[in-house]
Amino acid sequence: MSATIVSDLLDWFDRTKREMPWRLSRDPYAIWVSEVMLQQTRVDTVRPYWERFMERFPSVRALAEAPLDDLYKVWEGLGYYRRARNLQTAARQIVDRHGGQLPADASALEALAGVGPYTAGAVASMAFGLAKPALDGNAVRVASRLYEVGGEVSSARVRAELEARIRALLAEGPASGRPGELNQALMELGATVCSPQSPRCEACPVGGECLARQGGDPARLPQRRKKAPAPFAEIAVALCVEGQSVLVARRPDGGLLAGMMGFPAAVLEAGESPAEGSVRALAAVGLRGEPIGPFRSYPFVFSSLRSVHRVILVRRSGGEPAGEAFFADRRALDALALPAAMAPIRDALTDARDWRVLSARTGKPAPAVAGDLVLSEAAVG
Repeated sequence: MSATIVSDLLDWFDRTKREMPWRLSRDPYAIWVSEVMLQQTRVDTVRPYWERFMERFPSVRALAEAPLDDLYKVWEGLGYYRRARNLQTAARQIVDRHGGQLPADASALEALAGVGPYTAGAVASMAFGLAKPALDGNAVRVASRLYEVGGEVSSARVRAELEARIRALLAEGPASGRPGELNQALMELGATVCSPQSPRCEACPVGGECLARQGGDPARLPQRRKKAPAPFAEIAVALCVEGQSVLVARRPDGGLLAGMMGFPAAVLEAGESPAEGSVRALAAVGLRGEPIGPFRSYPFVFSSLRSVHRVILVRRSGGEPAGEAFFADRRALDALALPAAMAPIRDALTDARDWRVLSARTGKPAPAVAGDLVLSEAAVG
């Protein structure tokens, strides 16, 4: 039965697999980058990012030596920026430990920053032809239904059973020399046919062997613990403008949006108003500020946090930018690698037709530029 499943999966994959640029490459680095980008991200979204990334950072050494802000700019909009930081950290580890070449060993791959069992298995099988399972969410769903594996899917027992099932498939004769394609076939099947809620069993190449289908209710598997709602927070953002410039600062290395450039921000504490939070955010980068009024508010959902950003226009009353904080020309904001959470503010500033702000130091209007947004105490109420 297992040999038949493998043959049917590989034949189906050869006929129907989607075109993806990284599938045309045998470069372990290119495959690794694609696998990291694809984590929690759709293929159609990843495609242009991968192409730009490989053009800008064509090798492990190029990535290892790149300025962090250059990396963030290429990654901008893809989200989950920790993936980008881990990629660069791992690239430096590969240079230091392996001479700039990804190791052809799953254990050595898993020792790299940000590389877990799935990514190690995917790269080991696809790039090096090693018979290692690559259990992403799609493959887990297919295997749990194919073999009718019950129990909470994140439990060690269930994961071990699913991994053993895939290992057995990889050991079958038809999989010889094609472990990467077999792993991809399982993932492709989960992504395109064996969907979470409405699997298209009639289109499944192994539907005749699927125990969950034979049981009449494949969508009940895999069993997952219901997630608790993500916590909610209000975030105060200080919009401090002087002339044609706006204050930006790099976030601390830990916490939300770690290490990224953005407008000074602070998660509101209990009982704290957005205006108070904006003043606290300014103080963290060396400035004293006087709130003028609200600029705008908008929701944003992070991977583990639901939020509303309260943007407050503030006037500098003292101090100088400290650390990696500075006043950037608002017309140059597009050149900065700002996270998606800050994009609505950047867009409001760079797309505006007429820019006039109260000078933070003199209280007089800054020189007008024809056709700009009027940002004044009257305009931000």
